[in-house]
Amino acid sequence: MNNPPRIPVLQHGDWTTTPSPIDLTKDLDAELHTSGYEAFSEYGRNVHASLALIAYHRAESPSYLVIVDFPERYEVTGATTLPDFMKLLADWLPAVQAAAVTEIATDLRADKDTLLADGIQQLAKAIRGIQ
Repeated sequence: MNNPPRIPVLQHGDWTTTPSPIDLTKDLDAELHTSGYEAFSEYGRNVHASLALIAYHRAESPSYLVIVDFPERYEVTGATTLPDFMKLLADWLPAVQAAAVTEIATDLRADKDTLLADGIQQLAKAIRGIQ
């Protein structure tokens, strides 16, 4: 890679930028593998939310690479240490959770005959004392 793009990285509690450890113009999975990253954790991906975080880890800095996954594209960020990674999650997971809840609410409004919608209706009736 000539002059790789820079990505935001959380380092010792402060944001900085560093050259991307992967070539963002190539196949993401192949680049992650080639760069030594292994799947670490993911948030929001299995609920079909409009925002998800997928984290990868390796020994070399930036140790944590986080793919911020949107429906039509993704962004890459990172963290140098586990405490930095945990701070990144603490700051960003509320947005992932909000996206998931919004997606669920949208699905419920679109299809009132789902098992989840029925369960919520039954719960609401029970709370109100309606049978």
